[in-house]
Amino acid sequence: TTHHCLMLWTLLCLSFHTITYAAHSRKRPTVVRREVEPKYDRSITTFSSEGRLLQVEYGMQAARRGDSVVAMKDQETICIVVNSFDKVHRIDDHVIMVTAGLAGDGRMLASTVRLQCQQFRQATGEAPSTKEVAQMAASLQHELTRTPGARPLGCTAILAGVDNCSDLKLFQTDSGGILEECFYCAAGKGQEKCISSLDVLLNDLKKETDFVQMIRGMATVSLDAIQDENENEQHQFAHVWIIQGDETRRGGIHVRCIQKVTRKDLPRLAESLLEATKAKS
Repeated sequence: TTHHCLMLWTLLCLSFHTITYAAHSRKRPTVVRREVEPKYDRSITTFSSEGRLLQVEYGMQAARRGDSVVAMKDQETICIVVNSFDKVHRIDDHVIMVTAGLAGDGRMLASTVRLQCQQFRQATGEAPSTKEVAQMAASLQHELTRTPGARPLGCTAILAGVDNCSDLKLFQTDSGGILEECFYCAAGKGQEKCISSLDVLLNDLKKETDFVQMIRGMATVSLDAIQDENENEQHQFAHVWIIQGDETRRGGIHVRCIQKVTRKDLPRLAESLLEATKAKS
């Protein structure tokens, strides 16, 4: 009898244990098979076995999730098309920065570079060139990739400026601190598609250089990317920024912005640009 009681008590304990474990099945520990690479993404200063900094690559991925930004220049004009004013920053009298990616990181980068430009003016008595401003941005982004306890900025920066009232410059920097001077560039979600479209547009402009055609083509490329990113027609518009040299203005730069351009506005955009060009000449 005692033996039967012990067996019955053991069965009751096992049954109780099984029911309790099933009630908390969502908290059951799971075995995760980690690959070799993920252990290297815990530290920003540690290279993987393939020679990669994974945290920097994550920062680049964050930048690619932002709204698309496109930029192109010719001999007299730089055109930048965005869909938000929050991504456009005046760094110096003659330099504009546009960011894609995390808005907070973009503001931090712009404010830090703006302060460095002011310090440069105080130290040298002159304004930094557009290239020097771009190097400041790239140096800051690179510094964060080798600072323990920090993280890379999740944004890409496009810098456009006019040196000596006539020399137009266009640069792009990314989370790893890479600095490139270019004739056209793109950042954000639709980067690859925009680059392909800008390449086609540049080839067309080589056959016949047309300031109005460039800006209209830039707006079309940007609106195509915005349409892919946002299905709501009320948000399918772009702000077209036009940068040109002008000796009569502060910093030798003339900046115009045509706000909320839609596909229906493209013909009117071309007409207004032609009128402005004739009035200037």
